[in-house]
Amino acid sequence: MAIVASQILFYYPQVSSEGGNHGGTCVDTEVVTTKNGLWDDVSGAQAAAGTTEYRKVFVGVSDTVADVLSSAVAWIASTTPATGDAIWLKSVTAATDAGNVRSQVTSVAAQFKSALTAKAVGVDLGNISSGVGNAAAVWMARVVAAGAGAQANNSGILRVEGETS
Repeated sequence: MAIVASQILFYYPQVSSEGGNHGGTCVDTEVVTTKNGLWDDVSGAQAAAGTTEYRKVFVGVSDTVADVLSSAVAWIASTTPATGDAIWLKSVTAATDAGNVRSQVTSVAAQFKSALTAKAVGVDLGNISSGVGNAAAVWMARVVAAGAGAQANNSGILRVEGETS
């Protein structure tokens, strides 16, 4: 049976607050999909000075599903409406993640991909089996350029698709 969108889940890492320790392994707490569920607001001072913030999420498949989400890909389906900022992505395989935290993520330009607004140019998440322990990690960087204007309800949509096997 095919995996449907409601069976693709997003989870927080061990440390979900901003800072050098943000990240770690996946925990069984789903990301809140309301305002500020993942990102905080960008203040006027931050927009004027420019800021880069990082968030790690995990993409999983509901443990009620026996199928595998094969060749999973993540991309930004809807970019932020603000001018002067963008969301960049980086996938992390289980083999290279080993509790990966924010202090180990050092360069947006070198480690992340930008302009990922279509599945064809998204980041590869591999095959995702059901259960929290099999979730794939995705790092996101929200980059706000210095001098960017304030934007109410600034948001973006992370989309994930794959094949059912």
